[in-house]
Amino acid sequence: MGTERTASYLLNESGIEVRHLQSLSHYDWSAVRLAKQTSGLILLYFEENSALVFPKRCFTSPQQLSSARAIIAAPRSVTNPRRVTDLPR
Repeated sequence: MGTERTASYLLNESGIEVRHLQSLSHYDWSAVRLAKQTSGLILLYFEENSALVFPKRCFTSPQQLSSARAIIAAPRSVTNPRRVTDLPR
């Protein structure tokens, strides 16, 4: 699971799960307003100044990074029209 200073993240069809040593948080995809990618990061924005930041170096393999991109880009209901799902590679 990690130490007090680390967190583990699970991205799946229902959302994003963040686990710390003594806490668990869940974010529905409907809360994500914008998804961006840089050469070294994947950023999931909830508000203009609030985001989860995933360094690409933290993914254990190219396949795991590819799977994360696919989950983020998966089409969902049109309840949140501001959400951007197209992540350039």
